[in-house]
Amino acid sequence: MQQTALLLLASACILGIYWTVQFARADLLFEGGTAETAARAVALVPDNARYLEGRSDYGSPERAGDLEKAVALNPYLSSAWMELGLIAESEGDFGAARNYLERAGRVDKTFTPRWTLANYYFRRGDAEGFWTWSRSALEMSAGDAAALYRLCWRFSDDPHEILNRVIPDASDHLVRYLLFLLAENRLEPAVAAARRLIPLGGQEHRGVLLNYCDRLVAQRMAGPALDVWNDLAHHGVIPLDPLDPAAGRSLTNGRFTPFPCSRGFDWKMVASPGVSVAGVRGGGLKVLLNGRQGEQADILVQSIPVTGPASYRLEYEFKTTGAGRDSGLHWRCRDVNQAANSYVQSPDLSGSEWGSGGVNFRTGAGARFASLALRYRRAPGTVPLNGALELRGVTLTRIDPPAAAR
Repeated sequence: MQQTALLLLASACILGIYWTVQFARADLLFEGGTAETAARAVALVPDNARYLEGRSDYGSPERAGDLEKAVALNPYLSSAWMELGLIAESEGDFGAARNYLERAGRVDKTFTPRWTLANYYFRRGDAEGFWTWSRSALEMSAGDAAALYRLCWRFSDDPHEILNRVIPDASDHLVRYLLFLLAENRLEPAVAAARRLIPLGGQEHRGVLLNYCDRLVAQRMAGPALDVWNDLAHHGVIPLDPLDPAAGRSLTNGRFTPFPCSRGFDWKMVASPGVSVAGVRGGGLKVLLNGRQGEQADILVQSIPVTGPASYRLEYEFKTTGAGRDSGLHWRCRDVNQAANSYVQSPDLSGSEWGSGGVNFRTGAGARFASLALRYRRAPGTVPLNGALELRGVTLTRIDPPAAAR
């Protein structure tokens, strides 16, 4: 009896060793990566789903049969279900194709089956299926989703439909989509994505949002730029007041508090050799010129949203050090819709005690942007300025146009 038990145990061990060797040989063959080596692996281990999936080439007559056998052995083999779906689609059997592909989506919760289904419904022109699986694919996508976004834009040119039906209300998804739109230069459709992102992740993605606002301002897209800028202000992403040019609120940060960020509608400090700008305790700015600056240079520039036709008055409080009457420091105001040489310029700023000054300018019909610039331009016959200008504050007031212009 004992001898029989030992013989059975020995037989089991030999059988185990045999199958271990067979599986090892089959795996080694399968790693060859060809249909021929996979077929040899199947000959050694006939009931392995992966080997059966690889046994025939795509498009071969026996391909569908091998895939059917593979999923019968392993119903969770999503790659086989997807390929069966694509084969059925190529043969015009759309019902079977949908069933196979959706089976892949049920057994595999990763991105690829959902992306495959989105593409299938795109080809079929099935809006409900396309939007459902596109959103599901995006929810599973941790990396670059540009291909999926492009597919959505090929399916629909309605930015609100894409945003509402596909993009999840989460800051990481919204910022990825916003960056895609900016890379594609779709500036106007990006407004809705940016405005949805601001309350969810405005502080975290402040740089992206301000870059977007810069581009809108640079393209003179006043409405979208104001929408984004004002949302940033309302939600505390930027410590500045909202703007409303129709109500005469066009100037940003007139007290220079906080120190200008050089973004969007805030003051932009233009880097120029020999010129530096610093904040002053309690508010204001100090501009230093070391005498080695160029013949002319912009120092501060602000793009302001305006309405036209209208008249405006810019007023400023200042004092200078080391500057004579022809200091070369002045304000220049112009409607950006007009010619570059069509501007209004203030008298030169000069005075060792605090004083004020002002300059009036007009915007034309249809104006949406004007430019305010603090500039230096050396007056003929003078030496380059070596001194300083302190600004305490700037105000801009909209003046009612003359009755004839109303």
